[in-house]
Amino acid sequence: MNKKLLLFWQNTETRRWFTVGLLEFINNEYSFKYSKSAHKAHLAGDFIPFGVMRDFNKTYTSKTLFPLFKNRLLDKSRPEYAEYLDWLGLSKETASDMDELSRSGGVRATDQLQILPYPEKSPSGKYCVDFFVHGIRHLNKEGANKVSQLSDGEKLLLIKEDSNQFDSLALAVSTPPAPVIIGYCPRFFAKDFRELLELNEEFKTIQLFVSQVNMDAPLQYRLRCRLEAVWPDDFSTFADEEFGVLSFGLTRATALQAWQNGDISLGKMAELLKMEKQELRSVLANINLPVIDTDEQDAIEEARQLLGS
Repeated sequence: MNKKLLLFWQNTETRRWFTVGLLEFINNEYSFKYSKSAHKAHLAGDFIPFGVMRDFNKTYTSKTLFPLFKNRLLDKSRPEYAEYLDWLGLSKETASDMDELSRSGGVRATDQLQILPYPEKSPSGKYCVDFFVHGIRHLNKEGANKVSQLSDGEKLLLIKEDSNQFDSLALAVSTPPAPVIIGYCPRFFAKDFRELLELNEEFKTIQLFVSQVNMDAPLQYRLRCRLEAVWPDDFSTFADEEFGVLSFGLTRATALQAWQNGDISLGKMAELLKMEKQELRSVLANINLPVIDTDEQDAIEEARQLLGS
């Protein structure tokens, strides 16, 4: 079962999408908290918090699924519910609400929100994500025909479209060996996928393949794919950065150990990890590590900031 989901919001004026929240299900309890981007957008006057959840620094908890998310589930009494789960690749007997939201995206015509799974390292040390291919409605005849001919397990390619006038991070999904564009990966994952392509290029350890083709489904559920890649050392996902999660690869683990041993200051560790010092403090607080920094220069710098000099 998916236990962590990301909530995205689109600014209707700029058309840009932002990660605005994190939904988790742990120990039979749901929790929700806002992202850094949500808080920044709110301060800029662009984003309004959801319902009674108005505190951007609070983690909200509930024994039942929050209405914001529950309203995005298909009513189980609907006659098409079983077929809908089949399109999502889920079983009626085992699928949870979190699984349904993860696969369906929770899209509604009445707002600008979408839900996707939080990318996490698998037990085998891989980055694994299932997603429905976007942009199928805009395919030419050749691309549309190619989608109908795909088989489960068939390998696909990711092609960078750096000159794409709508999205410079765009990644097209294509068939090998003679490339035929059959859609695009979700823009939310583009940053991660591009970095994984670069980091895994030497070892060719990134794979994209067809999970399911649903020719009788609406276009948004027509083609589901799965990307798998070796999780590189020190790799952090776009979601980790939003919620202050530190991925402890070799370099970061070494820096953390040196700091805990008193060999380097908090400021030096922030420098090694290429983070702002205050951001690092928040990250360490999130993983319940006390922040006690005795570096003299750091203390002087902080004192100057407090005095406004």
